[in-house]
Amino acid sequence: MTKIGILGGTRFIGFHLVKAALQKGWSVSIFNRGITKPPEKLPKEVEQFHGNRNNGRGLKNFFKNDYDAVIDLSGHTPAHVKPIVELFRKKIGHYIFCSTSYVYQTPPPVPIDENSPRTFAPGTYGGDKALAEELIFDIAKKENWPVTVFRLQGVFGEYDAGAQASYVFRRLKNNLPVILMTKGDILFNPLYVSDLVDAFVKAANNEISYGKVYTIAGDDAVYMIDFVKRCKKIVGTELRTKIVMESSYLGTKIGVPWPDYSLVLNNNAVKNDLGINFTPLDDALSQTWKWLCENPKYLRPIVEREEKYVLQNKPISNFRRKLWRIGDKIKRPFSFLMRRF
Repeated sequence: MTKIGILGGTRFIGFHLVKAALQKGWSVSIFNRGITKPPEKLPKEVEQFHGNRNNGRGLKNFFKNDYDAVIDLSGHTPAHVKPIVELFRKKIGHYIFCSTSYVYQTPPPVPIDENSPRTFAPGTYGGDKALAEELIFDIAKKENWPVTVFRLQGVFGEYDAGAQASYVFRRLKNNLPVILMTKGDILFNPLYVSDLVDAFVKAANNEISYGKVYTIAGDDAVYMIDFVKRCKKIVGTELRTKIVMESSYLGTKIGVPWPDYSLVLNNNAVKNDLGINFTPLDDALSQTWKWLCENPKYLRPIVEREEKYVLQNKPISNFRRKLWRIGDKIKRPFSFLMRRF
């Protein structure tokens, strides 16, 4: 029986991956901090380990097992992956690392492929991921160790609608105007979670994936307004929009979350090597909307504090922004305590 280990959360991608692996008849072990509850109770056959991955001691029990493949969803920095590659490499038949499109220099080319220029700026999300990739491949080449890296973006679906779909569906459901902060003609191809999990499963112990990097996102690259119209068609309600020039509200994050520049990942390599058939965006959004309707707490309205200014075309004074920042600093410790109790 194939035995896989999953490093990271079971809230979203990890939970889908656990289900897919069990459907394949695989034995599954997971390792995480044990803080975030999964969206549903994990099947009893899943072996669970909890601890801190930042040191070898936290991982020691997990790696009492030998794994045919380990899929790392929670490695963000070289320090996160160093104990894996140095202490437990021999316990892993095939190491699959989950990376991000943020490893690429900005603004990136359109489309982005596996060989596009990367950033290695330490202390940044993308730079740290890229440095972690380098550490992994350095060891892999020296030790002839099978590794695969997936660079992904905009993952959404059941259990997490994603920033873009979550915002638009909430607004439509509650008959609120959808705010569009214009940044120019920016294309983006999000990724349906089931397609990502399919790629992980098909890569595991598959020699064609060894030593490879795959950029992975859906087939459909869309502009912001096209994305909103697709959501509107699914919901079937009236669409009210408010178009706002970004230059009028610099530094304000409001409206449909959208990249600052086009992010279009070329998925030809992952299609050719692993035979991934990507779900059409409309179908993926429809499945996500269905899940949201079954879990209406995720459709509760969220009204941003900047809205009353933006919707009335009123400027936000520096004094007002300063007050908000002070209020945020005061609330932050209390929000942490609320999560703890």
